[in-house]
Amino acid sequence: MPFYQFDASGLVKRYVDETGSNWVRALFDPSQDNVISIADITRAEVASALARRTREGVITLNERDELMQAFQTHCATGYRLVLTEHSIIDLAVDLIQRYPLRAYDGVQLATAITVNQSLVAYSLPPLIFTIFILK
Repeated sequence: MPFYQFDASGLVKRYVDETGSNWVRALFDPSQDNVISIADITRAEVASALARRTREGVITLNERDELMQAFQTHCATGYRLVLTEHSIIDLAVDLIQRYPLRAYDGVQLATAITVNQSLVAYSLPPLIFTIFILK
């Protein structure tokens, strides 16, 4: 059973048609038996991404509301939410000091590192951290 961690840039592709959406959606096929975790801050990031796409005219207000409802349902029933504890923030601060990361990117990376350490400690397959960066 593969373990995936999504940040908002990857997760939003499940809800909005854009480059990479088909690949992301395939990971959510129940036959794949994938475990999907997200940092709790991803909830705010996805809400922001959907609101921005509404302002830009990519999706309608109605579509945004439907997508947010689907996302909230998935958060409640399908995703493993990782709480952003002090230890994750401390690690994020360290990572941000060493690498050119934005604040939430540092928290996302620190969350992925923490989840991966837990998986490895229990002899489970390592985490696959899924992000999409377009510059």
